Amino acid sequence: MRKILFLLFIGSQFSLLATPADTVRVRKGELLILKDTIFAPSADTQIVVRNLDYQLKGNPYQNSQKFYDRMREISGKNKITARLFDLLYVEESAQSEFGKNPESRNSIEPFLPYEDLRVGKITIRHVDILQGDVNDTLRRATAYYAKAANRIHMNTWNSIIRNTITIHSGEQLNPYTVADSERLLRRLQFIQDARIYVEQSADNQEADITVVVQDRFSYGLRFDVDAINSIESRLINRNIAGIGKYASASYIYDGRSEDKHGYSFQAGGQQIGKLIANIRLNHTNINTRKEWGAELDKPFVSPETKYGGGVDIRNIADSVLQFDGLREHVGYYRLNYQDLWIGRSVALPTKYQRQNITWTARWLRSKFMNRPFVSADSNNSYYSRNLLLTELSISSQKFMKTNYISSFGISEDIPMGYRLSIVGGKDFNEFYTQDYIGFQIFFSTYFVNWGYILLNQEVGTFQNGPANRGVFKTNINYFSPLFDVGNYYLRNFFKFSFVKGIDQPVSSNISLEDRIRDLQNSNFPGNSAISFTVEQVTFTPWYFYGFRFAPFVYYNVGEIWDYREDRSFSHGYQGMGGGLRIRNESLAFSTLELRVTHFITGQNLEKSTVFSLSSTMPINFNNIFRFKPTIAAFR
Repeated sequence: MRKILFLLFIGSQFSLLATPADTVRVRKGELLILKDTIFAPSADTQIVVRNLDYQLKGNPYQNSQKFYDRMREISGKNKITARLFDLLYVEESAQSEFGKNPESRNSIEPFLPYEDLRVGKITIRHVDILQGDVNDTLRRATAYYAKAANRIHMNTWNSIIRNTITIHSGEQLNPYTVADSERLLRRLQFIQDARIYVEQSADNQEADITVVVQDRFSYGLRFDVDAINSIESRLINRNIAGIGKYASASYIYDGRSEDKHGYSFQAGGQQIGKLIANIRLNHTNINTRKEWGAELDKPFVSPETKYGGGVDIRNIADSVLQFDGLREHVGYYRLNYQDLWIGRSVALPTKYQRQNITWTARWLRSKFMNRPFVSADSNNSYYSRNLLLTELSISSQKFMKTNYISSFGISEDIPMGYRLSIVGGKDFNEFYTQDYIGFQIFFSTYFVNWGYILLNQEVGTFQNGPANRGVFKTNINYFSPLFDVGNYYLRNFFKFSFVKGIDQPVSSNISLEDRIRDLQNSNFPGNSAISFTVEQVTFTPWYFYGFRFAPFVYYNVGEIWDYREDRSFSHGYQGMGGGLRIRNESLAFSTLELRVTHFITGQNLEKSTVFSLSSTMPINFNNIFRFKPTIAAFR
């Protein structure tokens, strides 16, 4: 695809401009260039083109391809050299629509020329999960392992695809709706990539839609190693029989605890019929943690979503309390937990700003059976309570289509816009009643030649209780434009975090463990913390049976301090390191990360150099448009 898009750059020099025709014969080695699509068939092909200008041009890279074909023929005479050739030679594939110049762009740009046309026929097309390409539907797998994987894979049912997209025949084409449909498909954990093509009819009145989908291989394995005595493995099927439902099983070994073995089961999906909603059932038995849970969550996935809501029911026994961003290590407890929320969104009359006013309400009930000691001024996280929250938000929601953020070349959808929220509520706990008031500001945008920035400011306080306890938080996330150096792509990332407690009691603390990478067992609690991370990632052309590689280096620095009552201390940490991320976009498991961190400064460190092997999750920007009411967590 890089070579093909390069031809677009010199396309102005092509002299052969064909006139519209019904059927075009494209020979092997030729390029058929349409308005927004290029076809480079591997064999002679007939393509129907209706009322579109096109260009036919010989492929100037055909000679080099013949060279590689000849090399394949020679190496194929010996099994060892044939295997080496398959490992070292990567067939040119349009891994991204961005090609050789992967610039970020507004997600609606390809669909603006067809605005207000009537939507005609909607066709769904699947491409091979390995060596297939949503940007060239004529590509077919050639490697033996790819053919084998494609044969045993079951494609996602077309009904799942149709229930996900928001385009309907007979309606007027809205560029935002089409872009949302692409994004909603890519949001599914079993979809690798998706593209929607629009073709204008002969009478210029209708727009026929082709939805091209590339699945991920449904089976995957996640593997985390923390030091040498803690191992977690997880087997998952993300798309059982193509119906869009998943199931997973995990095994955990922890040599540091008495109960060294544990397990976890999960099942669920991201859709129930035509309802775009997350459903999850889970059971966990890991060390001291035993949990049964069921969850249904219908988020506001686009500005056109009118209603949202969900329910979360859990029964938990553990020694670590964690929900809504809160995490505390105090003592063993047993908890019955019910969480219900509902909301309504109204679109404001703006065509291109996509502004909404959204109201949501939430009821959270937690009933502790066993727990650590509690009193009116201690361990308030373990109070049995009924918490009522409501949120009023105004937002503007758009998306940028880019790549090479957390993936290796496929399309990624990054939010742009803002959300301003006011959160109010009342806490009815077993000792007293208190009011809550909070504010949230999210803002994100992309500056050409400068990069993407996401700003988040939160403040929230409880009032009318024993103290006006609260928190002030600032977060900044940034990534640079993509720099290309030959066949390598480089991107820089920056993250800043600041949190300060407001009249928090001495019994409530935060730490740097979640802010400084690989900081372990050095939990100096405090009332305020600041940290930042800078990271440089290189996306390489290295290729091994579908796996791609991205080396990275990083530097972390942070400080925590506390001046409450008679306390007066601060502790700082600096760490630097690097590693390698390995990812196969066609497979279901997360990115595998090999990493080493060396701490330059720090107190009471168990180890100054830490090695780790883990499965990392992609960067998540979705909190900007998450409308479920939450308190600003002191963590």
